[in-house]
Amino acid sequence: MPAVVVKTSKVVGVGTEHATMSSDKYCSLIGSTADSWGYSFQGKCYHNGEERNYGSNFTQGSIVGVKLDMWSGDLEFYLNRKPLGVAFKHLNQYSNLYPMVCSSMANCSVRMIHSTSHPVDLMYHCLSPLRDQYQLTRDQLSGIPALKQFLKTSWWTFSDEEALYPDGNGSRKKQYHWSLPSRPQGVCHRLSNERTVRQDVVRWGDRRL
Repeated sequence: MPAVVVKTSKVVGVGTEHATMSSDKYCSLIGSTADSWGYSFQGKCYHNGEERNYGSNFTQGSIVGVKLDMWSGDLEFYLNRKPLGVAFKHLNQYSNLYPMVCSSMANCSVRMIHSTSHPVDLMYHCLSPLRDQYQLTRDQLSGIPALKQFLKTSWWTFSDEEALYPDGNGSRKKQYHWSLPSRPQGVCHRLSNERTVRQDVVRWGDRRL
């Protein structure tokens, strides 16, 4: 986020193909209808026009993660790679959901720094209970050939460790940039879709593109 924000809205979340993609007024666009679910920079969750307190605020330089489990139907958000807990449930009743980001701030930039998906298989169920014991199990797991690449690229989606980006800025992966159009209304961008356990991470940019 390039500057201090006043009377603006920035929301990250998911939505169906029927989600509202634009508005003529300042609003939390993601979560304004029954077709989208969002986490705003004010730490609130939005769905179907209703809001509730959820997590901490995010601002310039924050890294926001979106984890959608299409097996259980749970939607969880991360802030600076720390899990905030399940925000919404029962989303697996929808066949297609898309990660989305919106902002009503002119010249707001968002950077996608990581996107991955995991099939809900035996490995996933076995690794999930280890998410809080990463330091204890890292050496043992890294000795298993089939898990070496997973530990390097995707373990942090199970843990609060910064295993994927040890330098803290995501330089090990190609980064994708979006500049939201400079318009006096909310604009929503739909990013991608995957019917698995999926995690998409965006960071509010600190420069204009």
